[in-house]
Amino acid sequence: MSKQSHTITATDLNSAIPLLRSNTKRNAHLYKNIEIQPKELSWGSNSSLESVEYDIIIAADITYNMSSFQLLRNTLSNLFTANPSTKLILAHKYRDYQEDTFWDHASQINLKSTHLKSIGCGRRGYETEIWEFKRM
Repeated sequence: MSKQSHTITATDLNSAIPLLRSNTKRNAHLYKNIEIQPKELSWGSNSSLESVEYDIIIAADITYNMSSFQLLRNTLSNLFTANPSTKLILAHKYRDYQEDTFWDHASQINLKSTHLKSIGCGRRGYETEIWEFKRM
């Protein structure tokens, strides 16, 4: 019986790729048979990464900059077009009530959100919420 190997694409802006590579290498002992490929992805760029059929997209701390929601929506639209059955798991911490507009952007591209759980309490007392988004 052979061990199945998996490839994971980890993305960030180009300026963060060296740190992403370093952290991936430093923590390689935590994941066996998994190759993590750090790659640049700038929202709204129509990158070739946006046409890959991902099963699951895991995102953390991407909803703090409301001015980028339109670009994020465009990227998510492309990702869900490539694979309509993909799931987005989002870790979100409220900092500003206007962040709720992200859910408006998601619904505009036919994504339905489900709150999965709230965990912990950060320095300023805010919990981190875990959400799942699926295509309606």
